[in-house]
Amino acid sequence: LGGNSAGNGINRSYMYNLAVDKKWKRKGIATELIRACEEFVIDMHELCAENRLYLRVRSCNDAALSLYKSLGYDEVDPTSISLTKEDINSNSLEEGELVLLAKDLPIDEECDDKCDVE
Repeated sequence: LGGNSAGNGINRSYMYNLAVDKKWKRKGIATELIRACEEFVIDMHELCAENRLYLRVRSCNDAALSLYKSLGYDEVDPTSISLTKEDINSNSLEEGELVLLAKDLPIDEECDDKCDVE
């Protein structure tokens, strides 16, 4: 939580570097890790962070894209949050273009009552 990569004062939640060893793939581990991240963001109502979880994924990683899309993540234009494609791909150690995905999460009722969330 609290990533402010765009320098605009808006804190956003990012999930990154999710990986599961090949011998443990296709056992639901990645799904459970993603859900745990989502629950963490939802539970952080006292920060009243944007109710969205962002991630970067390789555009050629069909398995990961399929998993994220099945869990409700959609591709987001980086410019919608004041980033560029270069920002999304910066500091990447692997080959291939990265895309930005996001999922809107339910707002904790307590936070919704106290905060002005878009």
